[in-house]
Amino acid sequence: MNKRLLLMSSSLAGFIIIILLAIFYREINLGERQRDDIFTVHRPPKNLSELLNFNSLTITNKTGIISINKHQNHYFFSNRKKLPVNKNLLFSLLEKLQEIKVKYVHQKNELNLENFSLSYPSLKIEWVFNDIDNDDLSIGATNSLDETTFITLHSESRIFQTEKLNNNLTQIDWRDILDPRVFPLDFSEIQRLELYRIRGSNRKMATSLKIENERIYKNQRDISEKVFPHLSLLLSQKAHTIIDEVNPSIEEQLSNYLQNIIYEFEITLNNGETLVYKISSIIPKSIHLLKIEKAQQMIVIPAHLSTPYIVSKDLYFLLQKLENI
Repeated sequence: MNKRLLLMSSSLAGFIIIILLAIFYREINLGERQRDDIFTVHRPPKNLSELLNFNSLTITNKTGIISINKHQNHYFFSNRKKLPVNKNLLFSLLEKLQEIKVKYVHQKNELNLENFSLSYPSLKIEWVFNDIDNDDLSIGATNSLDETTFITLHSESRIFQTEKLNNNLTQIDWRDILDPRVFPLDFSEIQRLELYRIRGSNRKMATSLKIENERIYKNQRDISEKVFPHLSLLLSQKAHTIIDEVNPSIEEQLSNYLQNIIYEFEITLNNGETLVYKISSIIPKSIHLLKIEKAQQMIVIPAHLSTPYIVSKDLYFLLQKLENI
């Protein structure tokens, strides 16, 4: 009897030891503890400045696909008629990825990719840095028991189990990071401003301003204190509506108004690039489908976009004031 009990005790102890060894093995090989942020653990490491210095970026989430390209120091939607991206907002969202803390590291294999919903991720971000360097990050399931998320990178041989991702990138829509400003530029990017009055076929310069060392000059005279608040207000003007798609009847109405251009606004950047904006007179009639009210809005067309912006008539008075400086 004692021998039987001893045998049973030995078997039970052996079984417990096997279970403990299995758990230990899993912790070591499938759940290695980490407390670093994900891009420190990631090898080869990419710091934040590298992640923000991309040539193109694609975000795939529940709302669809957002494709972004970079030109000079500006960012635009490659699949949305090159509409401008709010760079500051985009970067603030990407910066939050740097804050993700890794709790465990798992082996990257087909079974784990499937179990952690990484085969069909809820969010995928693809970076193209240059012709030969690119990477992508996939975000899969969230563990409801400990509020952790599973993440991997294409260039990695591991899966990271991280603290729960609190980032709007999983649900963001392209409209959320659209730059609504009519002139989506920072004052520091501008070298020269030229405003032209258009009357029929006549084009006459109304104002020419030169910007140098953050000072504003007209005819070599420093008028910074007088003009700077006005230019800040002008550059902050936002579109009421951006028309990326219209039906033929609406397009015909807009075309009629665009034949009555009253201003051309040219902005020369520090890199030598010149952006031209054609500005219509105030629209006299309402267009209900575009929420245009009678005599309240005007149309601006950036020549580099060919996409009409519907803007408050306040822009007219700001340009008129600029013309008379």
